[in-house]
Amino acid sequence: MRLAALIGPACFLLGAAAGHVAQMITAHNFAPGNAGAIFYTDILIPLIGLLLWIARHGERYAPRTIQSMDK
Repeated sequence: MRLAALIGPACFLLGAAAGHVAQMITAHNFAPGNAGAIFYTDILIPLIGLLLWIARHGERYAPRTIQSMDK
């Protein structure tokens, strides 16, 4: 459920970041509301959320290593 709650806002924010990039390229719009902190947070917030999810649940999906026979 937590991953599902992360995916929706992450898609929205990454889509907004793509829109900011399109505006920077086509209209040369480098205003602070387009290319400043808003742009960086549109990218960083989904990455931080994904990293936190991986830190909590990543071990569950990691490949298992072969344990030695000594134990």
